[in-house]
Amino acid sequence: HEDRRHVPPLGNALEFSGHYYAVPSLLLQDEGEAKKGVNRMVSLAKETTYSKGDFGFPSLAWAKKDLNWHDLALLETDDDLCADQRVAIAKQVPLGVSVGIPIFNEAGKTRAVVMLYRADHEKPRRDALALEHDVFLKALLKSAQETCPAVLDVEAALGGFRKTVASTRAEQAGEEEDEGEEIMVSGDQVTVTHSFVAYLHKFAGQGAQAPGGHDVKYAAWAFVGTLLSMMVISSVDEYLLQDIEYRESHLFMLMASFGAVATMLFAAPTSQLVQPRNLIGGHVIGVVVAISVDYLTSDDYFPILPKWFAISLVPALSIAIMAVTGLIHPPAGACSVIYISGDAHVKNMHWLFLVIPVLADTLLLIIMAIIINNMSRKRKYPLFW
Repeated sequence: HEDRRHVPPLGNALEFSGHYYAVPSLLLQDEGEAKKGVNRMVSLAKETTYSKGDFGFPSLAWAKKDLNWHDLALLETDDDLCADQRVAIAKQVPLGVSVGIPIFNEAGKTRAVVMLYRADHEKPRRDALALEHDVFLKALLKSAQETCPAVLDVEAALGGFRKTVASTRAEQAGEEEDEGEEIMVSGDQVTVTHSFVAYLHKFAGQGAQAPGGHDVKYAAWAFVGTLLSMMVISSVDEYLLQDIEYRESHLFMLMASFGAVATMLFAAPTSQLVQPRNLIGGHVIGVVVAISVDYLTSDDYFPILPKWFAISLVPALSIAIMAVTGLIHPPAGACSVIYISGDAHVKNMHWLFLVIPVLADTLLLIIMAIIINNMSRKRKYPLFW
């Protein structure tokens, strides 16, 4: 039989405003304040540029090359995604769930990203996970994804047609050809000058929304989570590992970089950079790179690299691999530097360093984050595995 459970009633269909499609009931909320917010999002879209995998929902859909869902209710105001003003405004409207739909060209490269938002007041409220697994909705969005390239081709053709018409009219109006040639001669200089000015303009900031402070309750959760998790690591280091020797050194658990990990887990638990796969994967990448490069600096192996250069190479290489694999985790870069610049006490651990302290600390902190963050009704961790 035909499944009509999720088809919206006719009276709740999207209407075109001239710039975007929206549910009329949304635009009437809060005496038109919601409409102002949506109009501001549209205006910002003309001023904002995105890079693949950068901040902002379009960038993440671009990098993922698939439908990219987000539950805006789970994003804290200081989440890195909220640095995109459109995300911050969407939370204020309020919009509940977003999905980015990447549109591909014939070569399979991302050509555009279509963003859809679900109004938070829509009943029943369904979170991103429920919508993502809605078979009917997924098929509908996939169909739109396949149709959009043809729409963009038509738009491009119309744009070319309009330019041709405008050019023909200009010629008929008697514009001289040599003026165009004069512009072309200086084109390279103009382009270089414009690029340099645009480069300097970036120094003034991009107008992204600065994060605000949290209330005392939020800070208390961050305090308790960090205190208890670091107490576990510190107590293991003090009472269990101090007397265990390995290769003329004793085992240890306490490392400075994991203070930064605890900060992210309990002060910014919704950040994509601190989810389990990034936390574990980033540390594995950082330590493997550090130990591997250390072979090229140690007198016991192949000392072909000076240590000062290796200390620069290791974090650079680690971060590059994290970026390619989508496993970026900033403290893991610090962890790689701790090993490559460490003394004999650290270097004697060799490959065991990856297990203890790195993976042991990582797993302990993830477990503590899951237990403590989820005790709060307003916190959820992890967002994904």
